[in-house]
Amino acid sequence: MRALLPFLVVLAACSGAGRLAKEGERSERAGDPEGAYASYRTAMLERPGHARARAGAQRTGQQVLMQLEAAASSAFLAGDHELGEQRWRTVNEFAARATAEGLVLRRDPQVEERRLQARRSHVAGLYERALQAFEEERFQPCRELLNEVLTLEPDHAEAPHLLRMAELEPKYRVARRAFEEGRWREAHGGLEVVLAGDPAYKDARSLRDAARANASYTLALVAVEEQGVAARATYAARVNGVPAALATAIKEELLALRDPFLVLVARDQTEALLAEQQRALDGIYDERTAARAGQLLGARYVLMTKLLRYEEGIGRHLEMQVNLMDASTGRIHRSELVHVAKQDLGRGASVRSLLIAKAAERAAALLKGFDPEGL
Repeated sequence: MRALLPFLVVLAACSGAGRLAKEGERSERAGDPEGAYASYRTAMLERPGHARARAGAQRTGQQVLMQLEAAASSAFLAGDHELGEQRWRTVNEFAARATAEGLVLRRDPQVEERRLQARRSHVAGLYERALQAFEEERFQPCRELLNEVLTLEPDHAEAPHLLRMAELEPKYRVARRAFEEGRWREAHGGLEVVLAGDPAYKDARSLRDAARANASYTLALVAVEEQGVAARATYAARVNGVPAALATAIKEELLALRDPFLVLVARDQTEALLAEQQRALDGIYDERTAARAGQLLGARYVLMTKLLRYEEGIGRHLEMQVNLMDASTGRIHRSELVHVAKQDLGRGASVRSLLIAKAAERAAALLKGFDPEGL
């Protein structure tokens, strides 16, 4: 009995494949190629060497493929791109599976041609709708349509330009409105974004430059006052040279802010005017003197720094008062007492360099975000 078992298994398999092949033949005679193919294919997979099943699968598989291609062509010819693409995927899946199972099916090249024609027509329609949406100032739908165009046709000649316009135009209009309403910094920021997308977009560059000019303010840096410290003999030697180095460091830190609205007045001009005024006023050096120097230089604001304490020895500290003053009114808009202690210092440079660098950084920070428009 055990010796007969393998034979019975083979017999059952042959019987199943033969029965399926006969079912395929009946379906084929009845004009049902899909049903016939399903039976033939199942029989072929159960028994790969079954000649009738494989021949039937090859024959009816070709018929099914032709039906699927005809359905896809019909959709493409009707201008239904979405339905055509859906049916096209079905054609490809069917053909790929048949090939993997050893069948050799012939593809109709005209279906691909109709597909490409339908795609070109569909893309043209999408672009026309996008163009209309742009003209109607419906920028979001315009961008969505153009993204679809570029997905279907990445090398489309006009879509990238129109897409950039649809992205930049609403930003340009917001920035231009801010410009017209005198909100200079907002306009400047918006126009910078526009120019980053297109350096030659309309008149964005000239508007940006005008907004920056209107939003800018001039700042005079006066010499660091050291009278209070230098008068003490015990500190005189150590303070010698520090004020000038501190003034230079503050200027460098202000430039490092990269504030497009901050216009620094040359410090050498400021110091020359201050020296002249100090001589005229018998050495008096105060806010009024600095403000007058700022006015003579055409600066709107003056940054004054007074060195109050300085020690390089054991104490290692620097303390100074920093005031941002309106040159025309004498009003102090921002003020800070800057104190740098030894615990604030890093390593790798001299104590003097570290104290000056840290103090200058904090002094320049007083100007961060300063906006005269908001005063």
